[in-house]
Amino acid sequence: MPEIQDPTPPSLFSDVRLGDWSLLAPFLGRSDLAFVRDLWSDFRSVIDALPDAQQRTFADMLQVVCSFHLRLDSDDVYGPMWVMDGKRSPVPTDLSKQAIEVLAVAFDGCPHLALRARIGDVVWIAGRHIKTLGRRRFDLACSSVRAYQQTADQVHLADEPDPLHWMSACEGLQRAAQIARETNNEDVTRELDQWLIQCIEKRKPLERTPICRELLEIRLQYQFVAPAMVVTESLSIAERLHGSGACEPAEVYFDLALRAAAKSQDVIVTRQCHRDCARSAVAIAKQYLRASPDAWAPAVGQYNRALNHLRQAGAEKNETDPIQTEILRLNRQGVKSCGSIGVPIDLTDLNKLLDAEFGASEFSRALFVFLFRVHTPKGYAYQRHAGGSD
Repeated sequence: MPEIQDPTPPSLFSDVRLGDWSLLAPFLGRSDLAFVRDLWSDFRSVIDALPDAQQRTFADMLQVVCSFHLRLDSDDVYGPMWVMDGKRSPVPTDLSKQAIEVLAVAFDGCPHLALRARIGDVVWIAGRHIKTLGRRRFDLACSSVRAYQQTADQVHLADEPDPLHWMSACEGLQRAAQIARETNNEDVTRELDQWLIQCIEKRKPLERTPICRELLEIRLQYQFVAPAMVVTESLSIAERLHGSGACEPAEVYFDLALRAAAKSQDVIVTRQCHRDCARSAVAIAKQYLRASPDAWAPAVGQYNRALNHLRQAGAEKNETDPIQTEILRLNRQGVKSCGSIGVPIDLTDLNKLLDAEFGASEFSRALFVFLFRVHTPKGYAYQRHAGGSD
């Protein structure tokens, strides 16, 4: 692979010509997006064995295109695969005008969806100053969005997805969403959003996995839909999961609803989402304790979350509030338990809980008494925390 010494003019593969796609034949069994990242290394043996110099140059260019490192959160979406000793591997802007024009022609014949998506994407990024591309660059960007979408649909989001596959799929879909926004093409954006909606609906049985959440995240992050609609959908999924006892998967949807509510700047909806998150946290704490009666450490962590969400919801102490009532009930249960078991608990979390505003002190103080009677001479630390004299 070429080594680049900055600064350098965009001159890579200035003599490249369109090659034969049959060179990809050994790799067509893999359709996933990770194939593109892996091809730069796997391709080397094939390139070296090609008898034709023109074909080797074309293959070398494809290898470089596959090596670009996708960075979704950067202004420069594709960075170098490596940087070392003042040198780096190529990035799209290193490609010559000739190379980009050849890629624009090669797109249509490429037999691999994920590689088509990458080629169209690179032409969109690197070809913005090449006037001869004209409308072709815009068309390839739109086709790249569809190629990312089709790759996700056909490969990555099968009924029983491999975690690596859905992670690659969501990465590709995020890039598709970025391109759709960059082109300002309403048809492509609407088409992608409709596909995301259908994909979420089709994969409702997989709501316990991160897939549906990631798809909703894409709709929210790239403003395909009003935040209030993401709130509604996220809460609907969260309630279904919560009702079926899947409290931890439900928690991530409650959190997503909360972030969407914050974007909507609707104070009432935001406060209700905080209450829903508090309710979810209490339910998770109860699940921990049902699974293991002495699991107070993770339970207290969830209490902290619940109390924090109640504060942000603007709640005041109210013993008729069902969430606060449940916390008090579990506190009383904790008081009974901590006299007979060793409670492995994070004292930092416990200190936070002692300072909470919603009646959690009964359990917390009883637990402190127990801990420091066992572990601290004369209960010194407890006396000081409780306001006792030295």
